[in-house]
Amino acid sequence: MSGQAKTQKKLVEDLNTNDKDPFLNLTTVARALGKHSTTIRNWVNDGIIAATRFPNGLYKIRKSDLEKLLSVSRMRDNKEILDRVSNLEGDL
Repeated sequence: MSGQAKTQKKLVEDLNTNDKDPFLNLTTVARALGKHSTTIRNWVNDGIIAATRFPNGLYKIRKSDLEKLLSVSRMRDNKEILDRVSNLEGDL
């Protein structure tokens, strides 16, 4: 796991609340991921991360959905590393 992924995971874990699966606003999610809130809104609109729209019009993301996104991202990163190693082995 890369240093950035460890940092993101730690930031997400630190989003402690009394609720087991709290809703997080887009700004909080953006801050945890080191992204702009507009990027997170685009991800919601593109279906990359699930969100719930509240009656006041605001979107919120469950902490568990954020953790799933990070897990998938780590798997993708690992696959890319394995693909690069495989390509290098083929060159030997």
